[in-house]
Amino acid sequence: MPRASIFLGGYYTSMVSGDYSIRDCSKELFGAINREDELGRRAPSSFRNIVFVCHSLGGIVTRYLLESNRDAFAGKKVGLCLMASPSLGSDYATTFAGVARFYKNKVGKDLRAGSTLLEDLDDRFVQFLAEQEPRTFFGVEAIEHHSMFLIPILPDFKPIVSKESAARYFSIRAVMPGTNHSTIVKPDSTSHPSHLFFVDFMTKNFPSSRRTSDPVDVPAEHQSKAIVLFDAYDGVSEKYYLVREIDDVIERSASLRSIWLSGTSGMGKTCSLRRYAARSGATQIDICLAQCAGHDPKDLLVKEMLDTLVQLGHANPSISRTYSNLAAVLSTIAKDTTVIVVLDEVPTSEVDHEVASELVCLIYELLVTTGARGKRAKFIVSSLAEPTLPSNLNTYKFHELVQFVKLDDWSDGDLAALTSIILGALPHFQLSEHFQAQLPSRCLGSPRLLKTFFRNLWARGCLDSDPEVVLQDTLAQLTY
Repeated sequence: MPRASIFLGGYYTSMVSGDYSIRDCSKELFGAINREDELGRRAPSSFRNIVFVCHSLGGIVTRYLLESNRDAFAGKKVGLCLMASPSLGSDYATTFAGVARFYKNKVGKDLRAGSTLLEDLDDRFVQFLAEQEPRTFFGVEAIEHHSMFLIPILPDFKPIVSKESAARYFSIRAVMPGTNHSTIVKPDSTSHPSHLFFVDFMTKNFPSSRRTSDPVDVPAEHQSKAIVLFDAYDGVSEKYYLVREIDDVIERSASLRSIWLSGTSGMGKTCSLRRYAARSGATQIDICLAQCAGHDPKDLLVKEMLDTLVQLGHANPSISRTYSNLAAVLSTIAKDTTVIVVLDEVPTSEVDHEVASELVCLIYELLVTTGARGKRAKFIVSSLAEPTLPSNLNTYKFHELVQFVKLDDWSDGDLAALTSIILGALPHFQLSEHFQAQLPSRCLGSPRLLKTFFRNLWARGCLDSDPEVVLQDTLAQLTY
């Protein structure tokens, strides 16, 4: 990953911290980043590029800091990596509210789900994001996977921070497999999912960062590794993208109508859709719907879409999160240009089938509405399973507007071709002919598994590690 100067920031917290509030924590942290440290290193705030990596309460304190001191970061490039941060509060804080009251702990009270402070900060931070200049503010959110008390033979408890609370502001968010609220920020190796998540974030958004105390340049192979082994497609990745027949199918289908692409996780659905959207020349809007499972799914879907449009500057932060406003905003954008809305991570399990059904109806309504004026908006949707169409839907008319496309597992031939691209771009990898010939068939039709193998091999030392051992560990990691 890119090199950088690293500083550890903190603030006072304790069970007996009394009325020392989140606002006080924010002021303490802001003062610290504006001072030289005890080693005489320049104040963190003096750098042009600043990245905050925040765990749990740290994410709330830092969001408060950024929103309250926005002028201090004008003209800078800022990154925010939220790790299991309870942006909307935690049910555990609600459960133990009596303890917080007993100790008169204000921070504990404010961490409750639905607290006035968190709701107010949420509104202000959404507006803060909407006001940022393009390419000046970047953020990602990492979500814990398990509870702190996971016992293999028993059902899991709720995580300390729910997915809904941890995935609030940015289109790039992901569950860190195998982690809990503690281990999500305690990577035990360079192949730990949290480490890889942060490396990808830094490499994509801060590629020119260097550690000021270390003049040694990062080898070119390290700089290009993340680009070659990309998870999220962008234009820089194009030369390392394997064009397959499905890409022609997507291009033909999406040139005429919206498409809904379904298939197993790790098959490159989102990359294929984002590649088409990027090459189409249309205005592209990426929206993640992973957190929309729950009661009143249509309201959740509309709110998530409008929240994203606000963040991207297409809508006023004060706009009511209603269907009519969503349709109006998309229609306004589509007056002058074709709009492609990329909807990713749609919940389609048996438990969440109502979400997919509501999304089908919502897309149909929006397509009919936005198609009536100007250039029509299109939707390209990615999900694990193809949705079941609601019985009250005009299915004939729907299929005129939306085509379902199934993405199959990759063939051994495609995986072999991808392997050749990787080895051609990164000669640091050295595999025997026998191992290389077997590798595609052992990757279970998954390009994600293949790329994860190469990442793990790199992390453990390409020349010093046994590829067979690394492959076995990767298979266990991704198929547990």
